[in-house]
Amino acid sequence: MKHKIDFEECMKDSPTFRHSIESAELRVHDLETRMEKLVKTCKELTDAGKVYNNAFGHFITSVKDLTVYFNEDTFVMSNIMKFVQVMSDLKSYHVMLEDQIGRAVSTVLNNFIKKDIKKVKETKKYFDRITEELDTALNKNSQVIKAKPQEADDARKLVVATRSAFGHTAFDYSFQLNELQSKERQDVLNTLMSFMNAHYTFFHQGFDLLKDLQPTCKDLGNNIKNMNERAQAESKEMEGRRNMLPNIEHFWEIAFDGTKVPVTMEGYLYKRATNAFKTWNRRWFTIKDNQLIYQKRSKGVITIAAEDLRLCNVKPFEEIERRFCFEVVSPGKTIVLQADSEQIRHSWIQAMQAGINSAFNVMSPRPASASVTSENSDASKTDDKPTEKHEEENRKMSFRGKIKSLPGNEKCADCKRDDPTWACINFGTTVCIACSGVHRSMGVHLSKVRSLTLDKWEPETVKVMLELGNTKMNQIYEAKVDESIAQPALPHCANATREKWIKAKYEHRKFVSQDSVLGENQSSRFRRFKENKKQRSGRRKGKEKEAKAEKTDDAAVKKAVSEDSGLGGSTDKIPSSPELARNLEEGFATSDSSDAEFMDDSPTNGEAPSVSPQQNLYAAAASGVLPRMAECLAQGANINEMDDEDNMRTPLHKAVTSGSLTAVEYLLLNGAKVNVPDKNSQTVLHLATQLGNTGMVCLLLKRGADQSAKDVDGQDALKIAINTTNADIVTLLRLAQFNEEMRESELNPGDETMTFQDVFKDFTDLASYSPEKLKRNSQEKEDTE
Repeated sequence: MKHKIDFEECMKDSPTFRHSIESAELRVHDLETRMEKLVKTCKELTDAGKVYNNAFGHFITSVKDLTVYFNEDTFVMSNIMKFVQVMSDLKSYHVMLEDQIGRAVSTVLNNFIKKDIKKVKETKKYFDRITEELDTALNKNSQVIKAKPQEADDARKLVVATRSAFGHTAFDYSFQLNELQSKERQDVLNTLMSFMNAHYTFFHQGFDLLKDLQPTCKDLGNNIKNMNERAQAESKEMEGRRNMLPNIEHFWEIAFDGTKVPVTMEGYLYKRATNAFKTWNRRWFTIKDNQLIYQKRSKGVITIAAEDLRLCNVKPFEEIERRFCFEVVSPGKTIVLQADSEQIRHSWIQAMQAGINSAFNVMSPRPASASVTSENSDASKTDDKPTEKHEEENRKMSFRGKIKSLPGNEKCADCKRDDPTWACINFGTTVCIACSGVHRSMGVHLSKVRSLTLDKWEPETVKVMLELGNTKMNQIYEAKVDESIAQPALPHCANATREKWIKAKYEHRKFVSQDSVLGENQSSRFRRFKENKKQRSGRRKGKEKEAKAEKTDDAAVKKAVSEDSGLGGSTDKIPSSPELARNLEEGFATSDSSDAEFMDDSPTNGEAPSVSPQQNLYAAAASGVLPRMAECLAQGANINEMDDEDNMRTPLHKAVTSGSLTAVEYLLLNGAKVNVPDKNSQTVLHLATQLGNTGMVCLLLKRGADQSAKDVDGQDALKIAINTTNADIVTLLRLAQFNEEMRESELNPGDETMTFQDVFKDFTDLASYSPEKLKRNSQEKEDTE
């Protein structure tokens, strides 16, 4: 223990006092330095404890997630949940330990440094100043001469006053140093004792908690021991089954058992495809419920090979070079199959013949058409054309493979990570899960993210994806990459780098070129659109005269139809022409718009016209070229800007007149407003109805088109559909109107809502997968002509 400062020496201001003061000051400085270091290390300790506690919390969460795997094993789940509860309590105790350490060490020592030591240091400054003033007064008093008694008296009084102030200050300073020396001992010891008590409490609570868990652990140990013994016994048993391997051929040699009723048979056969190449594919065939069905090894989708065995015949097929072949002949098709051996072929022929005989002996034959589902299905539903329906389902299920097969789609569009499983549907790109999070953070007004594996996809959206792809979009959005603005994202880059790159690329469009960067093939439709403009204009003028002559007859027909039920019988005709159909097939505008008039003087040698992105967007929408539309939007074109040279129509109006469902869907995905009227108060729903495009009407209604909007003639979409006697569109509009009325009423729509959704789904599928079935109006008109 250090000696305290003597107060008598303090009053004398002796060298001993000064030496004691200097020693005390050095110790105070040393104490402050060491305490600050201790506080700093204590903070590092608590921070490390928080990191450990967070990691421990993540570990507990992972253990909880593991229980999902054992959700059907109550024994494992109950024990894991007990451990999770104990670990959660330990985590809580650790949080309390961190809090106690912080209060016991950091708070107490910080208070000692900032209060007690700071007070001593401030008194030292005042003591040093008084010392200097005393030395000055003494020097002045010693220099006064005898001939100046008044100055001598004044100097003496100054010395007395200054000495008195010095005495009080020296005493206070000495007192504070002595008090600090006494307090430092108890504060340090008390701090460390609190630190140890906190750990004692933590370990004591943990010991009690784990002690209560000990019986459970003991019982669980015995159970695990029994599990190990059973596992070892099962392992030995499975090792003993290796003697089956020499007889593996027995399992491959399929034999037909004619005693089983009903007749069943299954196994692998090679099936010859009906394509031009006559390829052979290995499939798992099954005779079941008087049908012959097959499926791939890796997929559970079942296909019907022979729907009704009563209509089939089976016989060996020796007309080809391949061995062990036989054929199943049914009305309309013949299936050639190949077995692995002659014995297997004989067994299949026997099984097929027995199945045919059994099918004839069934008292209540199955309906002629029945759809087949997977083996996990509980019941089957009838369908008029099961084969067509199955092919349609296969087509829908394969869209993900088609999207991934596009150029560049095998890697993330932004960071190039392999096998992306997410998509930005308004950009038409595939991205990885890390980049999809950044796209979501930008908001749906900029990027709409969908999962390729989890989300349900609309057919129109799939077609948008198939029209674009990573390669095309990166040509646009990475035309002039400047790494000084943002470093390109890599598969395992930091999140900050990834976010900066994606926002610079899409939100701020920093790398987009104002010059067209798309290939020559993307400009060909523009040139065709321009070169055929005068020809189309001449044809339209020639037909205007014919239209005037037929105007009176058309009015009479419309009047007669309007007096009918609204469906116009079964005629389903619209005022269209072969020229309209041809223009729609070519993707050209059919209205009297001037969408491409600005291109009359443009070069036709492949060079892009020197026009604004907005004008290019109008032309791209009118011709339905998605990559060009994407480039125009990236260059700053306004998707809802009205064209003052074409009756104030928006790009969406022009896309509707092009007849391209995909172009319309692309604009809607990128924020096009569906209810904007043109100069004649016509919305896109009016135009689609006038054109008789049933699929387009269905799409617009799904996207919120207002069917109550009226044009300058006071006609809404339903009235136009009735006047043009388009039964499909009338049905859609009335069903949508009825569904809206049901939603606004207090009644529960029930099955009506399901009917509405089913009908719209059917029309959507027809428009996307079988558009020719929705062209009844044009076909009937051509027939009548």
